[in-house]
Amino acid sequence: MAQFSENNIRSLMGRHLIVDRKFQIRYTLGVLSMIFGVAAPMALVCLYFINENYNVFIDLSLRIAPELQPHLLREQLWMNSFVLISLGIGGLITGFITLRITGNLVRPLILMREHMKALSRGHWGSPDLHVREDDEFFDVIESYQYLFKSLKFLNKNETERLQVLASQLQEESSKKICNELIKEKSQRTE
Repeated sequence: MAQFSENNIRSLMGRHLIVDRKFQIRYTLGVLSMIFGVAAPMALVCLYFINENYNVFIDLSLRIAPELQPHLLREQLWMNSFVLISLGIGGLITGFITLRITGNLVRPLILMREHMKALSRGHWGSPDLHVREDDEFFDVIESYQYLFKSLKFLNKNETERLQVLASQLQEESSKKICNELIKEKSQRTE
């Protein structure tokens, strides 16, 4: 299994748009469906009235000034295109922004989760987590970092005390148990 290393941290801390596909896609689709649920009916109403009004103007132009008809048809096409393109661009911008926001929210939590996994597998030599102060959940990561450093310090302290105890033990079986504990604890602080 891959160890939680500097490269893992750098790749997670990089500013990739998609960090946790399942989470981000689910919430992005939710936001987009909400936005389109509101914007699509409005766009349909706009398209209906644009076309109804332009059809009235086109019919009127056929009777009064037929030379205006190509201009009115072109304007009708432009207005329809503007409404549809605005809806599409708005959806793209909303999707991009939602992916960025969800990525910024989940990135520090994924870092912390991966760091905890590495610790649970015995990789106590994992590098410290560093996040920027403007990152989301900065205070949670800092608290976790404090806990991690405290545990490493306590483990190191216990190892040193066990080493002193092992040097004072007379019985061979007790020394063996103590040395095994020292070895286990020493591996955690490496």
